[in-house]
Order: sequence, then structure tokens, then C-alpha cells
Amino acid sequence: MIDNDDTSAGARPFYALWRAVLLQSIQDTYSRSNKAHDVVAKAQALAWFNGRDFGMVCDMAGYDPHVVRQKVLEMHETIPDYQWRAPNGQGWRTKKRMKEQNNGAR
Repeated sequence: MIDNDDTSAGARPFYALWRAVLLQSIQDTYSRSNKAHDVVAKAQALAWFNGRDFGMVCDMAGYDPHVVRQKVLEMHETIPDYQWRAPNGQGWRTKKRMKEQNNGAR
């Protein structure tokens, strides 16, 4: 990905916001949920990568849209079933909470 040259402190939150939009759209394309609104969000995210708004968001995030699109497509080919989150009850927060509860019960 290609960053813009503007790394001033004032510009960082602006870039961070648009990078978060990109990240969320990438996460939406990997959704495994069968809930109707998630299925729709996944389809919209996949279609969005070929739209005009995608290019504008990449520009505002300081990235080259052609490079981002290429990387996302490569990522889907390489790891089509990537999980962003651990299954319920298996994440680090749950493990930490269980450890704390076990230590407190002694």
C-alpha cells in the first residue's frame, strides 16, 4: 500500500478514520454469519471494492486504490476462510477471565 506524504499529527486521525472504514469493509467480506443483515453487508462490501466510493476512501486513507484492491483479492485467494475473531468462548478475553476466576476461587 502506498501512503501519502502528509504524516503531520493533524492528518493522522483523518487517515486513521478512513483506514478503519477500509478495514471494516475487508472484515465484512469475510463474514461467516448467516444473519440476513450480515449476508447483505458481505455482498455490499464485495461490490463496494469495484465502485467509485472505494477509490475515494482509499485516497482519503492515503492508499492507492489499485494496490488495495489487488491485495484484498490476493488475500481472498490465499486465505478464503480467514477468521478475524476467535469463536465464542475461545478468545483471549475469555481465557483471561477464566484464569482470573480460577485464581480467585483458590
